[in-house]
Amino acid sequence: MRKKYSHFRKVHGRKQLVAAALACLFLVATTFALMDSPNQKIHDFFRTSFTHQPEKLTELYFTNVTSLPKTYKAATVVPLDFTIHNLEHADLTYHYQVVVLDEHGTVLQSNPIQTTVVANGQTVQLHAKVQPVASTTRQEVIIALTDQQQSIHLWLEPVATGGVL
Repeated sequence: MRKKYSHFRKVHGRKQLVAAALACLFLVATTFALMDSPNQKIHDFFRTSFTHQPEKLTELYFTNVTSLPKTYKAATVVPLDFTIHNLEHADLTYHYQVVVLDEHGTVLQSNPIQTTVVANGQTVQLHAKVQPVASTTRQEVIIALTDQQQSIHLWLEPVATGGVL
């Protein structure tokens, strides 16, 4: 065995070999010490750095985009169907709100915040209704997940008098 490592010792010397071995031993010992550390932040840093963490997300979308209305008639209820898909790896309670704005950003209608629970990996289809006010300008309908800072938007154009929704 001495012959096998003799070339390494001649080229790099005994001091470099000892220094490299000590550096490796230090790195291994430090890693294990920090992973067992009571300091949760350091433990979490190493856990997330060296292990795969699944992506967490929530999908929010209109259930049937092709059936969405493009126009509105004042004082006529406009039904909207939307879906929440929970991919957060935990059951979650979602809070959502439906708001109607004019094209300048003024709030015309603000429905109360609603709540729904969605199990991990599941989808929930929800129904909302808005009743745009009389106006000659287009109106924006926003469905927002208030806790997720996520929203979907729909623009509605006014129907001329006598038009049908």
